Amino acid sequence: MIDLDDGLDKLRRERVGALMAVAEKVWSKHEPLDLVAEVEGLWDSMSDDLGFEIEPLCRLPDTGGDGIKCVIMGSGSFSTGGDELRRAEEMRLRIGFSPVEYVAVATNRSSSNAPKIAERFGKPLICLDFERWYRDNVDRNSQNPIRETRFLYFPGDDDRPSVEEVERRLSIRSEYGSELMKAIEEEIGLRPDTISLRGYNFPITFPISADDTHPADLSYVHTDTGRPLYPGWQTRGTAKMAEDGHGVFRSSLVRAPPVNSLEDIERVDAGELLSLTPGLEPSNTRDAKVIQEAMKRSEDGFLVTLKATGLLNYLWGIGEKPIGLRYRSLTGEVEVKCRPVIVGAKVMSGKDAFGQALEDLKMLADL
Repeated sequence: MIDLDDGLDKLRRERVGALMAVAEKVWSKHEPLDLVAEVEGLWDSMSDDLGFEIEPLCRLPDTGGDGIKCVIMGSGSFSTGGDELRRAEEMRLRIGFSPVEYVAVATNRSSSNAPKIAERFGKPLICLDFERWYRDNVDRNSQNPIRETRFLYFPGDDDRPSVEEVERRLSIRSEYGSELMKAIEEEIGLRPDTISLRGYNFPITFPISADDTHPADLSYVHTDTGRPLYPGWQTRGTAKMAEDGHGVFRSSLVRAPPVNSLEDIERVDAGELLSLTPGLEPSNTRDAKVIQEAMKRSEDGFLVTLKATGLLNYLWGIGEKPIGLRYRSLTGEVEVKCRPVIVGAKVMSGKDAFGQALEDLKMLADL
């Protein structure tokens, strides 16, 4: 147990420090291209026993020894995005190169902190304000463009739009997504290999490897459907976890799939679970907002370091086909058919997702 008014910084330092030390050990032995060859060779040798091929989470660009190119994308404070960039710079200083090269900061809101973060870390800024874009291209008299194009998380059936209206809204968001990606490519001169979604308030619509931090434990699913028990942005998932009586609050890192159709909507917050965190056990509150703010410091710090060090994009793979995997429910375990996540030489999905214990780091160090 931990008092959220004290001890969080120490907890964060311990976890981030352990991750950084493992990454430094890995990169002291390998260049990116060499590590990719070694890991993919390992996966080839495992595939017959597993019964499926393994795809890398993010493919190294065909540019020799250059690292993976990433864009940080957000809509608000960029607190976790700034943290990720800070860890990436620390990694570069430690090992002398950047396994993940952060090439830009992008946002869909002109009022976000993106300009400050871009300036602080010397990155190009891409801002395509959605509300302005919507009024220029769809409805100049719109009062609330975000609400008028919303297609997720309606509190009641009375608020839920028709299927035709959802499809219309998806089409608008997809068109906007295409324009945003075009702006990114024009600014940096290439299409990024991966996107870090850090407080980005839209589902993505473009087919690029993307990961998203989520402030709740997505290894818990509904017993009857296998869908996530704690979806939603902001404090929605955290509040439901508190309501269900959880004592340990974990954050999740998921692969964010593109959303361009009605079928895709069901996959929001249901992409492959890449990692959980060791968890936070608050002793002095059940307030979801307070817990979530604490999790940004202790739990999200762990997840963004996983990305910033390059460990995630070089050592994680995804099975080519869905298989039955064990997830948690409030009454036991549930089998969910989905694509397995492979970390190094081990399948680590659902209730067995990487990161729930710092001992998992030893596996990466010994790989």
